[in-house]
Amino acid sequence: MAKAGPSQAVLDQLVPIMVEKGYKYRKKNHSFLRHAGPASQDFMVDFDGRGGFVSVSGSYWVRFDKLDALSKKLTGTGIADVAGGGFAQTGVVPRKYDIYDSAYASLTPKQKGAVDPALVHPQERVDAAVRFIVDTHERYVVPLFERLNSYRALADFLLEGFRGGAVLMPHVPHAIPMALLLAAALGDDPSEILSYADKCAPIYTGRDIRASVSALQNAISQARPEDLLLQ
Repeated sequence: MAKAGPSQAVLDQLVPIMVEKGYKYRKKNHSFLRHAGPASQDFMVDFDGRGGFVSVSGSYWVRFDKLDALSKKLTGTGIADVAGGGFAQTGVVPRKYDIYDSAYASLTPKQKGAVDPALVHPQERVDAAVRFIVDTHERYVVPLFERLNSYRALADFLLEGFRGGAVLMPHVPHAIPMALLLAAALGDDPSEILSYADKCAPIYTGRDIRASVSALQNAISQARPEDLLLQ
């Protein structure tokens, strides 16, 4: 039986570990999904095998499916992700791990083909790659997932971002309507959000924030109270 390649060798160890943490593994995109209250938590592992030398990185996202559905109902546009991103974009250090032995990195494809694959991607680096992913999950991913497990927590997270505190907040033109929808659903005063939107409008010239806010406010005002429920 042929020995598994480095990516599969990592997954063979990683999948049982993540399943034990409550995730369901989806082979497509090497994604690990679980739910916490209304939140969907998605942790994805990404392999880069250019030149036959494999590295591993990843990304992580929080989604709220009912908030997405409410946005589609009122505006025709969904909200796929509320927070997260790739390791490089979210400040994970290091952002990737090279499963290959760097001593072979300068080889041409022909030269590499003559080397035992077990030397290029040795077992100790496969093991270390698994530790890298699990450690990154615990240090960077879990804190975000544990924080964003309710609509109230998400609303507070967005307000903190508007005040300059949340580093993983979504892009502002997406975050503002998200916050307004939450305020409507939770019965919160939207004045701080509207003030922030007005302040940001001249900065984000590629999108008419005032127009999108006005359209959303109009849709909210015309909706029945039961149409704004997230339960």
